[in-house]
Amino acid sequence: MKTFRRESTNLYILSLLLIMPLMVGFKYTDIIFVKQRFFLIMFVIYLVCVFIALLWKLSNDRSMGGIEPPNIKEMIKTLSPLDWSMAAFAAIVLISSLTSRYTLKNTFMANESQLVGGYVFLAIVASFFLISRY
Repeated sequence: MKTFRRESTNLYILSLLLIMPLMVGFKYTDIIFVKQRFFLIMFVIYLVCVFIALLWKLSNDRSMGGIEPPNIKEMIKTLSPLDWSMAAFAAIVLISSLTSRYTLKNTFMANESQLVGGYVFLAIVASFFLISRY
C-alpha cells in the first residue's frame, strides 16, 4: 500500500509540475480560473487516493489485531520549523478570512478578485502536509 501512496503522490506532483503549466483557457483571458480549477480537481483526486490508502491501511490493521490511535504529542514533537511555518500561515489565512469585512463567500472563493481565495491557500497547505508525509 505504501507504493500506492507513493505513486499517487508522484503523479500528483508530476501533474502539477508538467501539466499545469501547459493549461490555458480561451486565449489567456481565463488562465487564472483554468489553473485554479485544475489545481483543485487534482487536489481532490489526490485526497481521494490518500483516503483510499488510509482505508486500506485501517482494514489491514483491523485484520492484524487492532488499531492504535495516533499519538498527538509525538506528532507535534516531530514537526519541523517549516511545518510550524505552514501551520502558522494556515492560521493566518483562516483568521484573515473570518475577520474580513467582506462576506465569507468572497473571502474564501475570491469571486470579486483574482479567484485565489482562502480555500486555495488552505488546499496548498494541505498539499504540503500530505506530500511531505508521503
